[in-house]
Amino acid sequence: MMNLSVVLFIILLLHINALPSSYGQRKEDELKKKYNSKNIEKKVRAFIEDQKINVDKLSADINKVLGTGVPVQVGYGLFMGYSSGYCLMRVSKMLAFIVGGLFITMQTLAYHGFMQIDYHKIEKEVSNAVDLNRDGRIDADDLGLAYENIKTIIEYNMPTTAGFGTGLLLGIRDT
Repeated sequence: MMNLSVVLFIILLLHINALPSSYGQRKEDELKKKYNSKNIEKKVRAFIEDQKINVDKLSADINKVLGTGVPVQVGYGLFMGYSSGYCLMRVSKMLAFIVGGLFITMQTLAYHGFMQIDYHKIEKEVSNAVDLNRDGRIDADDLGLAYENIKTIIEYNMPTTAGFGTGLLLGIRDT
């Protein structure tokens, strides 16, 4: 049984072969005439004139903006934020690896009778440490507070924080 795409391809070939041979040449000549470099240059110049774009003024405006240092500061903030977010995620993954390894070790020791683990006490201590808004629940509000606390510490004394938050989120997301 033939695939539908094969059938359509065969029909297309038959259709192309049924066209007069001069058709393809005429179409090619039209395209060359329409898209030759002189025509494109004329169209670009006409567009610039229609839009009343003053290239010299545009260049001066760009240099003026670059001279303020704002793009460099935003770029610096974005780069530092991205690097910090990337580092935070790597460190948190390493910390998760260590905590997981300790948990496995403790469980193994408890299973073999070498130690007794009080999980209710551990849960209470961890909950107190992680519940940043002290509402008795660990939820998205605590995560938001943790993000803001970390961001405040990392942004401290930076010349500009423009772009830093975005970079931080991008760095966290990319790991």
